[in-house]
Amino acid sequence: MHAPQLATIAFAAVFLGFASPGIPRGAFIMLTPLLVAVGLPAEGVGILIAVDAIPDTFVTVLNSTGNLAATALVARGAVSNAVSAPTG
Repeated sequence: MHAPQLATIAFAAVFLGFASPGIPRGAFIMLTPLLVAVGLPAEGVGILIAVDAIPDTFVTVLNSTGNLAATALVARGAVSNAVSAPTG
């Protein structure tokens, strides 16, 4: 791939990421126009969907763990702020 194709992929991936639906494997819906834009066959998305099932499990675990950790940190900060706040 040449630099213009890589730039097209980077630019389109960022903006298509904002429009992807919040459903499992929703990014593949947005991936097809990107593949066609750089001249790759759209049929490759079917192969990617079949292969993505295993890594998607690990991605879901990592996302859930990150969400739980962030929630715990915010809750810990809220409790410590409530305890140290002066009443009055």
